[in-house]
Amino acid sequence: MSQDPGEAKQDMTRRHFVAISAWLAVGAKTLGSPLGAAAARFNREFYQVTGSRMCMGTFVNLTMFDPSKERAQAAMEKAFEEMSRVIGILNCHDDSTPVGFLNRTGNLRDLPPELHAVIHSSLRFHTATAGAFDVTIKPVLDLYRASFEKTHRPPDEALVKEAMHYVGSQNLHLATHEVSFRQDRMEITLDGIAKGYVVDRTMDVVRSAGIRHAMINAGGDIRVLGPKGNGTPWIIGVQDPLNKDKCLQSIRMISGAVATSGNYEVYFDQERLYHHIISPERGLPAVGLTSVSVMAPDAMTADALSTSAFVMGTVEGTKFLQSMRENGVRGLIIAPQQRRFSIDWPPAA
Repeated sequence: MSQDPGEAKQDMTRRHFVAISAWLAVGAKTLGSPLGAAAARFNREFYQVTGSRMCMGTFVNLTMFDPSKERAQAAMEKAFEEMSRVIGILNCHDDSTPVGFLNRTGNLRDLPPELHAVIHSSLRFHTATAGAFDVTIKPVLDLYRASFEKTHRPPDEALVKEAMHYVGSQNLHLATHEVSFRQDRMEITLDGIAKGYVVDRTMDVVRSAGIRHAMINAGGDIRVLGPKGNGTPWIIGVQDPLNKDKCLQSIRMISGAVATSGNYEVYFDQERLYHHIISPERGLPAVGLTSVSVMAPDAMTADALSTSAFVMGTVEGTKFLQSMRENGVRGLIIAPQQRRFSIDWPPAA
């Protein structure tokens, strides 16, 4: 029996989402072997050392400049080891991780410090964004995923309403060495913040190894340390949300981080009306924007705030990012028809 073209497209999109989810699950167990590594003389003073691996559902690229090739290579190995270790703590797609245990039981004692730091920051962002950022959205997200996998359609409104009963970070209790849910059937997903935290922790290892010029690119979550080996800024491309092979704009960076959230990243339907960024207030995929890019001093902040502003929409998202300017935050909001709203965003490189 031939398949309707529309159904075929939806099935392809569903498989795309499932494939990404599978990579997320695999990421907790292993970072994978290097997909590419190279060391070469960059100039009279520095070697350039680069490496790539697959994890967190994306390619992670690490580039360093250092007078010692051996030191940079050793730093890279330590950096990827740290990345693998932290992913093994924060991954919510694997029942064997601490987050997986918390989601199954509703309580986790002997809380790993990394998980404490991320949950603490998540609660802080939840307050700062008036609830737009909420890690307890997982039951609703899982409902959408299961519905599209089974029927290629969004879930019934009644089921969404029921799942929303288990959403609310006010019911997430964090103590010094313990975290628990105050309500049954709650679960958390750290996908809107964990990748940024992993990038930051990885860069901490790079810095501690004595490297002063480096860049980590984890599928669009980017952190840079100092300029390149010749003293020039890194050139960072912001992806065109309508064409993954095109760059919307390039910017120069010598420190800090940038992250982008958009409806083109992980979505359930071909029209991208149903995607993975769910409004914690409405229980529906956030609408009105195509992408939000945020520059911040660290990748975790950029990651969380880009997600939050996307949920808020054009008006509230712009106001919110403007209120964060004193904290070193800049933003670029892309609405349909490529309309741009800039919050201290640097000019094109």
